[in-house]
Amino acid sequence: MRTPPTPPLLDDLLASPSTEVLAGLSDPATQEAIREAQAKQRHWDKVSRIARSRGLDPRTVWLGVKLGRWAQRRTLPFRSVRGEPLWFTLPPEAQRELMLCDQTLAGRIGFAADADLSETTRNQIIVSALMDEAIASSQIEGAATTREVAKEMLRQGRRPRGQSERMIANNYAAINWLRERREEPLSPDLLLEVHRILCAETLEDPGQIGRWRRDDEIIRVVDRFGETLHEPPSAHELPARMATLCRFANDASISDGDDFIHPVVRAILLHFQLAYDHPFCDGNGRTARALFFWSMLRAGYWLVEFLPISAHIRKSTASYGRAFLHTETDEFDATYFIVMHLRFMRIARKAMEEHIEDRRRRLASARRRFSEDTALNARQLDLLTRAVRDPDAMFTIESHQRSHAISYHTARADLLKLAESGYVVQRKVGKQFEFYPSPSLFETY
Repeated sequence: MRTPPTPPLLDDLLASPSTEVLAGLSDPATQEAIREAQAKQRHWDKVSRIARSRGLDPRTVWLGVKLGRWAQRRTLPFRSVRGEPLWFTLPPEAQRELMLCDQTLAGRIGFAADADLSETTRNQIIVSALMDEAIASSQIEGAATTREVAKEMLRQGRRPRGQSERMIANNYAAINWLRERREEPLSPDLLLEVHRILCAETLEDPGQIGRWRRDDEIIRVVDRFGETLHEPPSAHELPARMATLCRFANDASISDGDDFIHPVVRAILLHFQLAYDHPFCDGNGRTARALFFWSMLRAGYWLVEFLPISAHIRKSTASYGRAFLHTETDEFDATYFIVMHLRFMRIARKAMEEHIEDRRRRLASARRRFSEDTALNARQLDLLTRAVRDPDAMFTIESHQRSHAISYHTARADLLKLAESGYVVQRKVGKQFEFYPSPSLFETY
């Protein structure tokens, strides 16, 4: 990934604007290019190419773009290595996505409240999504294993084999640790503990775990060709920077004044700034993504647990990296990162909705399958209805007997017939028979 060209500074564009440049701002074609760049949050590298392809002056278009953004900007307490304040705007696309986040992630969403999905089923989906988040966040940082193998490890609770599996197991442990601390304020000690959990047994130098990097530890972010993409702030600045980060994270202001920042934007900015500051020798990306998750939960967006956002970031790591570079090269404008992150959230939200809809279709197919079986009696149909709502349900002869006030013999006959027909699986545990929904019950026809 190459570093994008640094855009002309607004101060330089305004220092000695020519008559032609000022007149060009009123040109309809130039105004259209400015509107497009604003709406799509385009960086100078793309604005200049598009302007030239249309026979327009790139600097004139960029002047219009920057004037518009500068007039709407919100500054933040964070600083770049050059001392620039971090700032952002909210273009229409971002505002629309924030509205959808409020409508879906903080309240009752259709798939979460649907009576077809039992609490057990919803918990299964959450656990699966959290596993996917842990796996993908680690894979972004180089964990080399497949999703299937990693998920099997997490589900079985087996000991990780190798560094890649250890990274994933640690990430999953850290996410769950943060879930339990969603009400706690962020502190340097909490950040250090998250890093300890994330990096346990994964770094070549164990002494680097759970502490800030030191002045003698030179950290650079490079591409695969060795080109430097980012040099973080000096290590001696980190205590003050982390204190600022924690104050920003814990600011729960919801006033109508200028201090209000949308909670989703706040979570995204925490993700960006921790990754930018790079306070650790390793594990910064994983810590930054975990911090975003914690901030969203703390703000009440509980359905973020359903969204393995890192799984979608992993599919487009180039866009992820470019958002950092665009912010750093364009006067520390974090809007690029905000817009990119909200797009990934939208993709994750739609993917989860499709997953839930597919699950509903499978349940409906299962219902049709057994409702058309004339050999089933009303008691058996009732049991299967509960089974498709809760794939982890367990039935015994005694529980079936009590549910329908029937004899032990009749209850036994009901369940054995369901097992013979392939609707349930029969197991003997001690002296008792247990019956579970068969996996074939959920096959789609």
